[in-house]
Amino acid sequence: MRYALPVAVSCFIAWGSVVRAQEVVPLPPPDPLPPGVQATPPQVNILQNLVQQPTSPPGPNAPGQPGQPFQPILPPSAGGSGPPPGYYGAPPPGYNGPPPGYYGPPPPGYYGQLPPGMVPPPPGYDGMPPVVYRRRPIAYTGDPASDPNLWMTFDALVWWSKNQPLSVPVVTTGPGSQGSNAGALGAPGTTSLNQPLRYGGTGGIWVDVGGWFDAGHRFGLEGELFSLGQQSAGFSVYDRSGTGSFVVNEPVSGVPFSTQVSAPGVQTGGVDVHTTSELWGGGFNGLFNVFRRDGLTVSLMGGFRYIELEEHLDVVANSALFTQTTYTDNLGNTLATAPAGSTVTVVDQFGVRNEFYGGQIGVKFQYMMGRWSFSGTETLAIGATHESVTINGATNVYPVNSAPVYLSGGNYATSQIGHYAVNRFAVNPGVMLNLGYQFTPFIRGTIGYNFLYLSNVMRPGNQIDNTYDGVIHPVVPMKSTSYWSQGLRLGLQISF
Repeated sequence: MRYALPVAVSCFIAWGSVVRAQEVVPLPPPDPLPPGVQATPPQVNILQNLVQQPTSPPGPNAPGQPGQPFQPILPPSAGGSGPPPGYYGAPPPGYNGPPPGYYGPPPPGYYGQLPPGMVPPPPGYDGMPPVVYRRRPIAYTGDPASDPNLWMTFDALVWWSKNQPLSVPVVTTGPGSQGSNAGALGAPGTTSLNQPLRYGGTGGIWVDVGGWFDAGHRFGLEGELFSLGQQSAGFSVYDRSGTGSFVVNEPVSGVPFSTQVSAPGVQTGGVDVHTTSELWGGGFNGLFNVFRRDGLTVSLMGGFRYIELEEHLDVVANSALFTQTTYTDNLGNTLATAPAGSTVTVVDQFGVRNEFYGGQIGVKFQYMMGRWSFSGTETLAIGATHESVTINGATNVYPVNSAPVYLSGGNYATSQIGHYAVNRFAVNPGVMLNLGYQFTPFIRGTIGYNFLYLSNVMRPGNQIDNTYDGVIHPVVPMKSTSYWSQGLRLGLQISF
């Protein structure tokens, strides 16, 4: 016990020293700043304020109470009550916030010397350069003028097609002095009319619809359909005298009956040769874009192509008889007898249908120059053409005082009457070029050129056999040749 009092006194003195050491000693005011120098805002460490103890002595339930574990101060949004008043302290004496213009625009010359033609940034510009996409963003949507999501094209066509061939003479003329042999092939003075039948220009329509599947315009699909109006050509040869002095003949070598349509003292008449042609087709292609930059767009194509060419050739002979005429079959059996004054019509018909089926590849491009555009499509389809020919013939006798008599077979269509077909390998290249002008972001006017080619088709003018032997001839030649059609297009493209 004799050391207890000195120890207690020593502890009391030590505690008093600690208390005095914690007292706040006032600091002298700072020295005044030189003229023209602005005060620098104090640097506030937010993290330090969050963990420091309150400046006033903690209350009974305040965090940091001696002997209790530290509890963080939570904001009201997290379920806490927030810091007590004055927790972050007060700004130092004399601090009135940042000087005027502290957060304003950068001083003149901050961005350096601007290149010629450039203007300084507008007021409030934060100095961040604009974002430049080197690749298209995922959410890209195309410009309806230069790179639309969906497009529809409607074109009016004016096309010219390859002439209709005549592989053999279907009409001849000759001097009446040759009698029954006048106009026969090889006879003196015979003139053969077998020039190709020239088709003129014809109108048509072309419709094209396409679009992209993805926002980046990488994969798409395009379909097209076109049709030309019926083209026609032909000629007529008639005896205008009414006496038969101008000989008109349908030359068939070896035939056992007369093929004269007009002859002196026998009959008068003439021949009409007429042909028609219709072309239509369509297809669809998948699109794969491979290049798109600086107004130029290039896409690869792959798909299917169908083309149909249907043509007919009719040779019709009309005669008025001056004498009684007997009509027999190939064996000499009498089929009809027509007295003088009767009329006779002989019809020979050759019809063909060509159906091309093929897989197609190609390339499609477009280049934009302001409101103007230049575009084109080059394709190549490889496949087969189903070629079919139908031959028919008839002889119609109209006696003066009796009922008409209808006989099978004409002058060129006799024993080979029927339907025949063959499949042949074929290729179909095509070219389309367009010059366009953008009237609005959604409407473009176009004018262009098309070329279409088929390597193998049958033409009716090549399916005539003008020989007869009763054994082999006439036959169906089944001759194939090439075909083309080309022309101008004028239309509108609507895009979205």
